Amino acid sequence: MECVYCHGRTNVVNSRKQQKTISIWRRRVCLNCGSIFTTLEKPSLDQALRVINGAGGLSPFDHNQLFIDIYLSLGHRKSPIKDASSLADTVVQKILRENRNALVTTIYIKQLTTYTLKNFDKGAHAQYTAFYPV
Repeated sequence: MECVYCHGRTNVVNSRKQQKTISIWRRRVCLNCGSIFTTLEKPSLDQALRVINGAGGLSPFDHNQLFIDIYLSLGHRKSPIKDASSLADTVVQKILRENRNALVTTIYIKQLTTYTLKNFDKGAHAQYTAFYPV
């Protein structure tokens, strides 16, 4: 990884797996200028997962679309953006943990999202299932 300041080489001096997301926090130090900065690394899911739609076609997984779908059902909450981000990460973790191959169906994603929302907020669950029936 390049230094964000001088574009020199860096070394990782501390690394931690995040508890609630599929990301890794890293503290880096530049070998050239000595600057210290933090990075957050996430896998590129659009390359790792393919979604089989209702017609049988394949498309890349879109984390942003999942976030938006969840966000739209959380409009009544005080922090819908934060909640939608956490819930989308939770759904993605479940997909990766329970589905070892690179293919997943839209129905499966909807079922996991519905289950996750039902355990989080009954109103959001009702809103989501009204727009995205399984």
